[in-house]
Amino acid sequence: MPKETILVVDDERLVRWSLQQKLEQWGYHVSLAEDGNAALSRIQLDNPDLITLDVKLPDITGIDVLAELRKRNIQIGNRDHRLRGRG
Repeated sequence: MPKETILVVDDERLVRWSLQQKLEQWGYHVSLAEDGNAALSRIQLDNPDLITLDVKLPDITGIDVLAELRKRNIQIGNRDHRLRGRG
């Protein structure tokens, strides 16, 4: 069974690393981006199931990233596919 992919977008390296460690421990595949433009590129390459997105990024805001995804008609995840819950 393929692993779900989560894209972690944050300009703070420690935040990216911390989330990556925990998410991988839980069995997810994790890709990382340090700014909004890198996130848009990773989304095209990795087609993530979920994105954790910082709002304050050094180049464009997280809100701008979301607006660009909407403009490009890019959907994240699948309605029939739900990530496993964690307690």
